[in-house]
Amino acid sequence: LVPGGEPSMRIDEVPLDWCFRPGVKLDFRHFADGYVVQPADVEAELARIGHTIAPLEIVVVNTSAGARYGQDD
Repeated sequence: LVPGGEPSMRIDEVPLDWCFRPGVKLDFRHFADGYVVQPADVEAELARIGHTIAPLEIVVVNTSAGARYGQDD
C-alpha cells in the first residue's frame, strides 16, 4: 500500500514510457558477496563515471551475482 492506504500500481498499470528512459549502470561487481551498498558507494561510483542522476532516469545496478547465473548455488 502507498502511504495514503491505496494499493500500489500493478506492473500492468505502469505506463510503458516509464520503461523507456535514459539510464545509467552502476558497477558494484568489486564488492564481496553479501556486501550492502551504502549511499557513499553510490556517490563514489557516480563520481567515478562522471555522472549525475537525472529525474526519471533508470538506474541499473551491476553486481557479481550474474557470474553465478545457471549455477545450483
